[in-house]
Amino acid sequence: MTNLLYRAFLTSCAASIPTLCFAQPSITFFTRPSCYDIRISDMSADGLTVVGSAYWHNAGGPGGTDFEVWKWTAAEGLSHLGYREMGGDVDNPVHISAHGEQVVFNGIIDGTSHAIRLPLNPAGNPVALPQPGGSGRNARPYEMSADGRVIVGEAEYPAAGGNTLHRATWWYLNGVGGNLGTLGQPFGVGSKASAVNANGTVIAGETGSAVGTQAFRWTSATGMQGLGQLSPGLESRSVAITADGEAVFGNALVPVPDGSGQVGSRAFKWTSAGGIQPLQLPAYRPNGNSPGLICCNADGSIAAGIGASADDGGSEAVVWHSRLGPINLDTYLPLHGLDLQGRQLRSVIRVSDDGRTFAGQATHGTVRETFVLRYDFVSPCGPADMAGQAAEPGGDALLDNNDFIGFIAWFFQNNMLTDLGHTGGLIGPDGRLDNNDFIAFVDLFFAGCD
Repeated sequence: MTNLLYRAFLTSCAASIPTLCFAQPSITFFTRPSCYDIRISDMSADGLTVVGSAYWHNAGGPGGTDFEVWKWTAAEGLSHLGYREMGGDVDNPVHISAHGEQVVFNGIIDGTSHAIRLPLNPAGNPVALPQPGGSGRNARPYEMSADGRVIVGEAEYPAAGGNTLHRATWWYLNGVGGNLGTLGQPFGVGSKASAVNANGTVIAGETGSAVGTQAFRWTSATGMQGLGQLSPGLESRSVAITADGEAVFGNALVPVPDGSGQVGSRAFKWTSAGGIQPLQLPAYRPNGNSPGLICCNADGSIAAGIGASADDGGSEAVVWHSRLGPINLDTYLPLHGLDLQGRQLRSVIRVSDDGRTFAGQATHGTVRETFVLRYDFVSPCGPADMAGQAAEPGGDALLDNNDFIGFIAWFFQNNMLTDLGHTGGLIGPDGRLDNNDFIAFVDLFFAGCD
């Protein structure tokens, strides 16, 4: 009886629905010929330029690697940026300014890590930034402000007894800005800066403290402030910050809710008004092995990263939307008409400021690739566009009668394309089809677009 009422309700509503538009989706895959590993590190704020690093075995013997910095644009494809290092570190983050004018990356000079700035527009030679802790002490960049003026990361500093301290550090243009310190180091943990807002005035990262490792937020006015933990005594770490610096995203350890005593990773969002709050993401993985957020868009309405383990034991790319909840890209995109061409999406590393372009890692069999996805999750009515003009699956960038007809037909065919809702009115797939999906579809359809 309930299903018949839903049929009647949806059919009666379908007669006078306005049409709404959003961007057509696309996905591009690419790799570096002849290399054994390619890694994406960053994307410009406008989503037009992607940068990263590539590695291949060099002639120096087993285990040796060469390292290069690359960029990709839709117009020019993949290109080498003119920096190549013999025997490179296999963890070299590369970051780009908002409009692609310059990149900064970790490079090895005389056996130690340096932050290296490379101008792109206009092109210039790479410049090694000063090592804050002194010559011969490692320094690594992790993020750059939108205008490229502030770089944040970590550096080694000398300590008593010949020991070394790791401290969150920032550089200003070609000089050293300073050491951000720590909230205490009783557990032998230093600090690291991993995110900076658009104008370089707010920095986020992780620090040792009296309660263990916790996420921090820093400004020149407040200094370093701990953001707390989701579970007392279990670590939290910041990974991303909004353009205005008012919201911080990260990951924290929490007990796995199965009584096993294990801990797993849980994503969080911090604001000054709400404090640290857990986010709904796919299932826990034990011992802190993900899921985890890596990035967010400018206003914090979208974050993305790595989801729970895939069937083959690898990771899965996941997007969190402030209204739609968690979205597993490997599942969601094919259901909405986007062909992944035999690939599996493993992670999302960066999202553009407007939340419509995503860049990350994929695999094609045993080959590691990168991807650039253009898809509009920003519109809250996006998932409701599930039918084309002939009521076939895939959408047509319109919300109209075909979507109502398609939803009704596919729901009663047990098509998981219609898995849109959770118990309690939450938006997002939960792996089953029930009345919550009807409610979610109606809510999304009539909510309109931003």
